[in-house]
Amino acid sequence: MNEWIKPYVDTSKWEHYDLSCVSRDKSDDQVLKDAVLAGKRLGAIYKEPTITPTEEQAKQFGLKKAWGSPNGLMRRGWNGISISRDTIHLPGMKMGYKNICLFDRHAVGGEYGAGYKMVGPGKLSLSFNDAATDS
Repeated sequence: MNEWIKPYVDTSKWEHYDLSCVSRDKSDDQVLKDAVLAGKRLGAIYKEPTITPTEEQAKQFGLKKAWGSPNGLMRRGWNGISISRDTIHLPGMKMGYKNICLFDRHAVGGEYGAGYKMVGPGKLSLSFNDAATDS
């Protein structure tokens, strides 16, 4: 954020919500509810990856319980908002992306409601056209 966003965007009025398991546990999940309400009010969200703790992780982190996934409440509360997020980085695991890569996902549907179908051979492409050199 310090390198990619703050030099170009005034973030002084941004709101921040700590959705870590520990923060959700300390607030009895009020922080998640507050974040969802802020998303409805603001209409824009940048979300870092969150985890849904297992029973074992709840014990490991000293949580009151294994809190459910925050994503369902977010999707229901942010109907129509695109959620931007960074890649997930796991300590000790070499990842495919060496540099920061942002992903956008629509808050409604996604893999949960869009369904899928098997497709045959084809080509998927993603292109970036630099505005300075694109004619």
